[in-house]
Amino acid sequence: MTNDSPENVYAATVGINKGTATFSDNVLTLAGGTTIALGVAILVTPITSRLFGPEAFGLAALFNSGATMLGVIACLRYEMAIVLPKKDKDSAQLFALCCIALVAMVSLTAVLTVVFGTRALVYLDAVVLQPYLWLFPLYVFLEGLQLPLNYWYTRHKRFKTRSAGRIVSSFSASIAEIAGGLAGFRAGGNLVVIRIFYLFSFPAYLLWRLSKVEARYIARNISHSGILKVAKRYRKFPLLDALSMLLGQLAWYAPIILLSAFFSPTVCGFYAKALYFLYIPSLIVGQSVGQVFLQESAASMAEGNNIAGLVEAVLNRMIAIGLFPFALLLIIGPEIFGVFLGARWTEAGVYVQILTPHLFMVFVLESIMNLFGTLGKQELNLLTSALYLILRVGIIVGGGLLLSDVRLTLFIFMVFNVLFDLWHTLLLLRAAKLSARWPLYHFIRCAVYVLPSVIPIAALKWWLGLEAIYLIALTPIFLIPYIVLVLRYDRELYNLFWKYLQRVRAFV
Repeated sequence: MTNDSPENVYAATVGINKGTATFSDNVLTLAGGTTIALGVAILVTPITSRLFGPEAFGLAALFNSGATMLGVIACLRYEMAIVLPKKDKDSAQLFALCCIALVAMVSLTAVLTVVFGTRALVYLDAVVLQPYLWLFPLYVFLEGLQLPLNYWYTRHKRFKTRSAGRIVSSFSASIAEIAGGLAGFRAGGNLVVIRIFYLFSFPAYLLWRLSKVEARYIARNISHSGILKVAKRYRKFPLLDALSMLLGQLAWYAPIILLSAFFSPTVCGFYAKALYFLYIPSLIVGQSVGQVFLQESAASMAEGNNIAGLVEAVLNRMIAIGLFPFALLLIIGPEIFGVFLGARWTEAGVYVQILTPHLFMVFVLESIMNLFGTLGKQELNLLTSALYLILRVGIIVGGGLLLSDVRLTLFIFMVFNVLFDLWHTLLLLRAAKLSARWPLYHFIRCAVYVLPSVIPIAALKWWLGLEAIYLIALTPIFLIPYIVLVLRYDRELYNLFWKYLQRVRAFV
């Protein structure tokens, strides 16, 4: 006898088939789409970096940082719970709860912007952005709107829709920035307006792809009692996880804000550009793996299974994938920036060299950062987030007040962040009941494998003094030994590599 319950009819109608795609398939779907999206952004970066100077990028990054910090908690982190319930009905209640929280947060943001916005810009040496303050609540709204949609699609493994949305938003943002720059709108405030196209296009696409059946299903399953029930059931997310996320976002974006205040918007622009390029691998792989890991680990925990093996497999793949690109940036970061973005961006390449060890750790940890929430250890996540914020803010403020040297400040910043990242990794492994021995062993093996690739590049730069353009041109050749060694050792990664190439080609 078939089960024709409303949830099964709904799932069949919208084409949801949980369990047909493997973990790797879902990662590749997200990573393939994100690769295309970021590929578009990278291709136009040599153009936009010549249209907009470091100061313009710094001011736009400053504006976006404040909005992002509020946007990621605009739904009070209830969006994270959407993937957890066994019944889609409860997820529909959570979706509605997210929308209610978003409206309240944006309203509060609007009031705070009117009261304190201009004063904050004075402290941050960014008064030129005052005419654009009215856009700040809109930024927060668009940042927050994508969250419940994202996790609704994640719950139902509709990763192709999310990937397509990223591609659409990347194209729209790239076209808008080039068109605006060519038209002469090259100030920081102009860039703030132009980037609305990126923020708008992604949630707009996700809304467009939300079927009428899904929308009706969500609407019909909303009730005051149901919303109150899930709000109480998942209260740890707003009480602990939202605060942890806010602290984490403050820790991540505070250096952008403080560098503008203590040094200049130009320094802020260099740092923001360096951060963007170092974060590209995390966006392509880390967040893609992290989203699928969240869904898979939540499902596994719901069934009472141990997730230690899943955590170890994810960490091993992230180490192997990330080691070469970060090692390359550590050696020829300034040359890459100087050739692709123009000579005035070489300083950002120096920042890349300084920050690379820390951002490699972020790349690896990005894939399992949702583990605390999955395991119900939000208190521990809150503690680590608070310590992370204190560390990062303290170093930048101390460097700005005592050193007045941005490079030295960033070096000290990197060292202490790497130490903190190692401690954070141990906490995550312990929470998953996993020994640090095997991930460390895998890191050492991959580090040995990467030497035949990076030593020739370093020799060509520092011994023979080869010009930057030739160094970059030879890089793909030197990548081959690392790929061969890693794929020969790791058969699963070998299969993943070829499937990834096929998936990217399918998107194209």
